[in-house]
Amino acid sequence: MASLRATAILNSIRGRYIIGQALDVAIETLKKEGRPQESNIADMELLRDEFFPIAYAARMAQEEYEKRGAIQDGKS
Repeated sequence: MASLRATAILNSIRGRYIIGQALDVAIETLKKEGRPQESNIADMELLRDEFFPIAYAARMAQEEYEKRGAIQDGKS
């Protein structure tokens, strides 16, 4: 049985962020393998996108921000 503390973390924004971040890192790591397990990656992406999207959305926003900054720096 899960501890009350673990359950509280899981049900918090922070806990959802941590799990989403772990899924995001795992997905990117598995994709780099010589023979990635495509079904595991697909299932992890589904879980991340449906239940734990916060970390992935934050990473995508950060990458977009950095890309736009690089474009603006190039025009200066």
